[in-house]
Amino acid sequence: MFDFSKLAEADKPVQDLKKQLAKAAGQSIPYVIVGKAKRPAGVSVKPLEYGFENGQKVTFLIRQGGDIYSVLLNDKPLPLTSDMTMLKEMTKEIAGKLKAGQLRFDTTLAKAKVRVPSVPRKVLTTKQQVEDLSTQEQSLDTSIADADQHIEQLKAKLAQMQQPPATA
Repeated sequence: MFDFSKLAEADKPVQDLKKQLAKAAGQSIPYVIVGKAKRPAGVSVKPLEYGFENGQKVTFLIRQGGDIYSVLLNDKPLPLTSDMTMLKEMTKEIAGKLKAGQLRFDTTLAKAKVRVPSVPRKVLTTKQQVEDLSTQEQSLDTSIADADQHIEQLKAKLAQMQQPPATA
């Protein structure tokens, strides 16, 4: 069914499975991801992940021979009663389980808390703040002194250039 070595999103079997899943589930599939080969339980498999518009995903683990080894729904094993070689029956069963688990999936997403990373702030005492400001003031004073010295040098050069050349 699938060509393990050249498995890609544009392959006809991958697109056929996408169409069947979308039709059975009544949802669009915005993305398909073909993962790198893995070796769980001593069997070489490639994950083929279909992401549905409601946020759920179905992953097929494709064996090296090209057949479907296992099916995962939201990264959890999905036991199927239909034969994995019967495409229409398998997709209907997967779509049914996808629809049945939608409410539970939505409540899980709603309960998930997003943690905003906090930026550690450096708390300085008043004495440390005064010291920091005084060092900044000193560095600014030296910068100003350097700039004043540079201005004086430029003024001296300008004065030399404006003097008429001495005739000998």
